[in-house]
Amino acid sequence: MQDRAAALRDVLGRVVPLVDELADGLRAVLLVLVGTVLLTAGLLWWWHDLSGPWLAALTVLGLSPALVLGRLWLALEGLKGLPAFLRETAGEVGEELAASLSALQRGGGGRLNVVGQARRLWALRGLLDEAGDLLRESFNVGVLLNPAMLLLGVLALLATGLVILLAAVTLLVLW
Repeated sequence: MQDRAAALRDVLGRVVPLVDELADGLRAVLLVLVGTVLLTAGLLWWWHDLSGPWLAALTVLGLSPALVLGRLWLALEGLKGLPAFLRETAGEVGEELAASLSALQRGGGGRLNVVGQARRLWALRGLLDEAGDLLRESFNVGVLLNPAMLLLGVLALLATGLVILLAAVTLLVLW
């Protein structure tokens, strides 16, 4: 059991800096994408009085990669908090386990103690509720493990580069 915990700490120690760097990079790309699209849309409206529906369509089309990149960024941010969550949960479970073992060793309470059983059921509900939090955290990790979502992320990054390139060409032509 100690070997698994050490291996998990080692893996998390290597993964967390990479996730942090990737999340910061995606956030920067998102900000540049949104800024570029909004600036280009504003300049097209200001300089060339582009009609509302065309401007809205171009803006939505330009911002569509931001949806995929934003979902990946949120998953990475959730993954950054996972080690702290695991430490906290493991500490609470360890304290509960130690208290249960000491009660068993003392012989505290018979099996027919209804109030004690109700307390144990309530404690089990709390532990399962915490496990639900862990599953929700793992759901964010599922986005990063899904090959289709990663392919969409790569395509969204390529589309972002294309949007920025087209915006630069548009601004040079309009200038």
